[in-house]
Amino acid sequence: MVRSTWHLWTPIRQCQLQVERGDVMNDKLLYRIPEVAHYLSLSRSKVYELVRAGVLPSIKIDGVRRIRGVDVLEFVDGLRRVA
Repeated sequence: MVRSTWHLWTPIRQCQLQVERGDVMNDKLLYRIPEVAHYLSLSRSKVYELVRAGVLPSIKIDGVRRIRGVDVLEFVDGLRRVA
C-alpha cells in the first residue's frame, strides 16, 4: 500500500514557489494573524504584539483581526531601512 504524502509537502512547496515568483503576500488583500506570522517567520504572539504597539496596522472584521498585505510588505521594507 502506497500512502500519498502530497499533503505534507504541498503547502511548503507552494510557499517556495510563491517566493520564487515574488508574489508572496500579493495573492489576497487581507491576511489573518497566523498567516502573517507564517510569512514573517514570527510567532502569533509576536505579531499580536506588533499590532498592539501600532507597528503593524490591522483591522477587525466580525471579531477576527486582519492585516493588509501591503502593510506587511511596508513593515518588512521599513526593517531594511533601519538595519
